[in-house]
Order: sequence, then C-alpha cells, then structure tokens
Amino acid sequence: MFSKYESNPKLKDAASQWESGYKDVIEVTNEDGSKEFAKGTIRGVPPFHKPEIIEDMKGKTLVCESENCYAFIPGAFRNGDTPNKMQPARFEIGGEGSLQSLVHTLVVPKTIRKISCDTLNVSDESLINEMKELGKRSVQMLIEGDEHMIGSLKWQLNLTDEVDIDGTMISMELKPEDMSPYPLEEGLIPSEIVREYKDTGSLPVNIMGSLRQSFHRYGHYTVASLHMHNYIGNFITLAHDKAEEKYADDFKNVSVDDVMHYIKDIEELGDGMDGLCRTQSSSR
Repeated sequence: MFSKYESNPKLKDAASQWESGYKDVIEVTNEDGSKEFAKGTIRGVPPFHKPEIIEDMKGKTLVCESENCYAFIPGAFRNGDTPNKMQPARFEIGGEGSLQSLVHTLVVPKTIRKISCDTLNVSDESLINEMKELGKRSVQMLIEGDEHMIGSLKWQLNLTDEVDIDGTMISMELKPEDMSPYPLEEGLIPSEIVREYKDTGSLPVNIMGSLRQSFHRYGHYTVASLHMHNYIGNFITLAHDKAEEKYADDFKNVSVDDVMHYIKDIEELGDGMDGLCRTQSSSR
C-alpha cells in the first residue's frame, strides 16, 4: 500500500503478527536469524498499547475520549518540567518534538492494533471516521477553553512561565518568531496572528476552518502505534515548518482524507504513494 512499508517484508510480517493478536510484541527477525524490536516501540510494545502510558496520559494530557479512541495533547516531554509534561510549542524548548500547532492533539485507538496508517484498509473506515470526529471535538475544546485550561489556545497565548532545560531557565512565553512566517489558510500568517493577539487580544474568526488531520507514514513516525494528528493550520509553529523542510518532497504529514481515498480506490491514483503525495501537495 505504502511503498516504504511495503518494501520492508520483515517488519510487515512482525507487525501483522502483532496486529492479529498472535504476538504481543513487534519483533523483527533479521537475515542472520537475530531478532530486534521494531523502532518506535518500547521493547517491542507500541507505546499507545502500554497500560501505564495510557494511564499517565489520562491523568495529564487527555482532552476527551470516544467509545474506541482517546484524544490527548502530545506529552511525555523529557527535557524539562513543562505543565503536565506536555510537549512545548516553542522550538527553542522542545526542538523537533515541539507541537506542530498551538492547538494540536493526537487521537489513538484504545484497543485496536495498528502499527501505523500503512496497514489501514477499507474495513477500518469506521475507525478512521471515529478518530476524525474525536480529533475535531478535541481541537474545538482547546479552542473554546479559557486561559486557565492547560493546553488550550488561550492558555498557550498567555503563558509566561519558565522551564528548566539542562540547568538553564527558558521562558515559555510565546513569541511571533516561534510561529510559521508563511501565509496559510485564508492568507493568514501564524506569526502575524500571534503578534496581533499580543497587541490587541483579538483572534481570527472561524479558527476551526483551518483544521488539519494527518498521519505519519512508516519512515516518518517516531512512535510505532497508529495515531492521528489534529491541528489548526493558522497556528502552526516553527517546529512544523522545520519538520516539513527536513522531509522535503517526501511529506511528513499525509492528509487523512487522502489516505482514505487511497485505500478505497488505489487504481484511481495509479502510481501509488507518489500520486498520493501529489494530491497532498496540491492541497497545501
């Protein structure tokens, strides 16, 4: 389905055994017979399928949940004591692990086993739709939350605390230069939106209109466990831009709708993931 994943038969086999429930770890057998746990797992276990990680998440960065999924703000930040250990928005603090947007959530299945979007198929349509709806609801909650709701848009915009990073106190206060300087939805520029808010306290209308929902494919994810990114385009950060630059034409973020289109009608795209990437590019 996805060229990089399809070209790794050993990982495909190991992931298939885990997804089917035959094994509880994703362990790849090498040519010489040695075995190693798949990258992006914790000793072979996809992180979002470890009970202790889910419980920690539920106590810190959970936004909302549905019957089969959780939505939470990316967390488990290791380099400093951020509120609820959530990933920071400022690239200076979180580097490549920073939030892609001031409003950014992840949606993960509670029990359904999928290593990534690379193994999704038509029978997963109801799961994908549930993830999309929960992602939309979680983002809406963060947009509507006040400045006292940790992780909300207004909380991010009004943050003034400092965090200790390797013995150096760094301000978490957002600056225009922490945001993307490029025009996005409706011609708005994230850095200018933040500048305007700092000056006048005003925000754009129809913030939800720039909602983006995407997956990271094999070769681009750091966590080998299906998760959907939900974020507001008009508030994308410098970290988002640097990730896109790093992967250049290989597209780190692939639209959820494009993935659905691909798995429902591969023949229409004809040339597989290359065709999907062109679709993604034309929608930017």
